[in-house]
Amino acid sequence: MSMFCVFMVKTIFSTLTNVNFDPKRFRQFLQRAVGIKKKAQKLYEGAAKKAGKKADLQRCSIAWWEGTDDLDGLIRKGQAISRGRMFHLYWHPGDYRA
Repeated sequence: MSMFCVFMVKTIFSTLTNVNFDPKRFRQFLQRAVGIKKKAQKLYEGAAKKAGKKADLQRCSIAWWEGTDDLDGLIRKGQAISRGRMFHLYWHPGDYRA
């Protein structure tokens, strides 16, 4: 669990303080996040199974974990997301048309 916390603090701090956003650096963060996401999902699924429940996996409209080796693709994904779109998805989860 501490691995997740340390990673979150490092990445949040980096996004808040990195005025010269280095795409390669953030690609590394995303690649690390993919591994953490997979580990967290396995832990969650295991805990749900142990509790006799079905894991309720949430879907994300921005598949940030796909194509993390493609720096240009990651930049395009980032540019495609506007505050309005993120706000819309927050209030209308699952509605990916906006």
